Amino acid sequence: MKAGHCWAIASCLACSEPSDPASSEGQQDAERPFFIDLDSPPLRRLDAEVTKPPSPEACALTCAYLTACVTDPNDESCKGVGPGDEESFALRCAELCALGAGFETVVRVEQSCAEAVALARSASIALAYDCAERPPPESMACRSFADRVATCTANSCPPALPITAGISSWLRQSCELGVAAGLVDEAALGARITVDTPCEEPAVQGQVTDLIGAPPISVGPLTQLCEVGPARDAFTCGRACHNLRPCLPPRSALREAEYCAFVCAVDVSLQDAFSCVADSPGCAAAGSCF
Repeated sequence: MKAGHCWAIASCLACSEPSDPASSEGQQDAERPFFIDLDSPPLRRLDAEVTKPPSPEACALTCAYLTACVTDPNDESCKGVGPGDEESFALRCAELCALGAGFETVVRVEQSCAEAVALARSASIALAYDCAERPPPESMACRSFADRVATCTANSCPPALPITAGISSWLRQSCELGVAAGLVDEAALGARITVDTPCEEPAVQGQVTDLIGAPPISVGPLTQLCEVGPARDAFTCGRACHNLRPCLPPRSALREAEYCAFVCAVDVSLQDAFSCVADSPGCAAAGSCF
């Protein structure tokens, strides 16, 4: 599922902010948020073919400079990273660089930090997500987009109807993170999809198809829900989310009842865990389920 969760429930800590673990550029990782693409990429990326692996020296030099930039308390070019993140960002940068992200070919130490980070974010979707402000600013365009696509998805996939609000929450979170990352053009999105846009409109229909898939040609994150039904019944999910909520940190999206119900219904990998939490009131008991 592409909802993007990081779990540490056993110690009563959890977060559901979308993340982007290391993967080759161009591959959508299982943790990556649902990506919104309206006909063409909204951000120009440096897609030059990598003809040979980057040299370790080039990666080391580039990542040292980028790390110094993004962890500078006075720099706002990468709001998702800051002072104290030096080691984790340096490792992340080296990992992406070795995978061929390509930013070592465009970043130069004589550039300003703002220019260098902007070029690196344009070259690497992964780095763009890493630099996005968390939580991202709210967006009315994303809310309208999410509500409309969720409603149209439920129209095409009856099992999704009870969790329409949760699907909307997930899409809104992904959209707002995409805007913060510079990967979604908020103005263009608002102009293309509103709460009144017909479900048959290609821009909306394309999003719905990406979600539910078109088996056997393509599979989407909601294909199994549409074909088999929810991983757990609504009553179990309701109890599980009620028991889980007080165990989560204040900023966890899973504290939102609708979003939690969506995750519970869709994420098959957590089927046993949610069923266990439903019967386990109290954080200590809930923590033992994960």
